[in-house]
Amino acid sequence: MFRPGASSVSGRRGSEVARNSSVTGFEINVGGGGGAGASLLPWIDLSLDPADYAVYGVGSDWTVALVAGKLRATRLTTPEKDWCNTAEQNGVVLIRKLPVNPFPVEAVPGLTGDTWRGEYATLKVYSKLAFGTALAAPIRGHAGPGIVSYTNDQGGSPAGPPFSDIAAEPSWYYVMHVDQSDNASVYGWNEGWGGNNDCGYHPGVKTPAFGSAGQTNRMEIAVSQGRGIGATGTPSDNSIGMLWLDDTDATVPADWARGYAPNETTATVRVDGKYLHPAHFFGSWGPQQVGDYVEVSEWKYMVQQFPQRGAES
Repeated sequence: MFRPGASSVSGRRGSEVARNSSVTGFEINVGGGGGAGASLLPWIDLSLDPADYAVYGVGSDWTVALVAGKLRATRLTTPEKDWCNTAEQNGVVLIRKLPVNPFPVEAVPGLTGDTWRGEYATLKVYSKLAFGTALAAPIRGHAGPGIVSYTNDQGGSPAGPPFSDIAAEPSWYYVMHVDQSDNASVYGWNEGWGGNNDCGYHPGVKTPAFGSAGQTNRMEIAVSQGRGIGATGTPSDNSIGMLWLDDTDATVPADWARGYAPNETTATVRVDGKYLHPAHFFGSWGPQQVGDYVEVSEWKYMVQQFPQRGAES
């Protein structure tokens, strides 16, 4: 396994936006010459009931359930179940059945459907979670928000892993996560990420460490446009931003942040022109204990559409 060393609009809308629809139920205030701008689009709460998602990886190794209003994933066995590169995709993933609407405010002339166009919007997926166990301190687990992108419309039944660019219907994933230490006294790996052609972990930068039992962890992953020529001589079509956030003070900067702008190849994460589905991932970077679990108390996403540039020729 690869281990490198190294404002919500409250009360405006609390349910998911339907596919191909415009966001309604909150104010869009487009200002004139006085300097006023459009109101911020709200975060959209995602259900925490696994019955509302396409779920993969449960059965003999994991269970997922709605427990006291939280999404809980529990280990039934001990072997490693990781999300790392294309080869290791044997953890649990919950995938929103429909792709996000890339144009929630207004349609873009000449563009139809739900395929993502990064020059017109940005997508953020947020998760708040904590680890626990019925036994000793939980070890080696990881969990966090991400996206799965598909070349083809999944028709409400998104396919599961392995996500691969060489499949009959190519698909990609990207996930950020917090990671538990290998024992209660060593911080070890506390932040991590993975995708079709990317995987990494970062040593602890926080006390108490991210992933510690009972420690609340907040994460936010963002997808936007990032054009440029990479080392392969072909353009990157997207950038991924990740923030690991302090739960005790919303005004302080992120505890740690990472950006990823892949040199565009078919093997790296693909976004533009694809169908993007928010997802939540659970796994382990080493053997766990039976009974270790993680609970998600908040999971939401937001599409922020940009003003159009005007007529193009």
